[in-house]
Amino acid sequence: MPSANAATARWQSVEINAYNRVVTVKVMTIDALWYSVAHSKLVRLVVVRGFRATPKTTCWSAPT
Repeated sequence: MPSANAATARWQSVEINAYNRVVTVKVMTIDALWYSVAHSKLVRLVVVRGFRATPKTTCWSAPT
């Protein structure tokens, strides 16, 4: 059940590379069933907090 999953999810600090700038953000992942989008397939939602987004911010990668 997504609401139970969200209630137990925890924020984690992660470094990301966004447009040649490494920043630390908080992320939370939640696995859920989203029937109208993926039918019976599991979908992973990633919520990001602590990054000032712009209209062009669409893709990040984890630093290696």
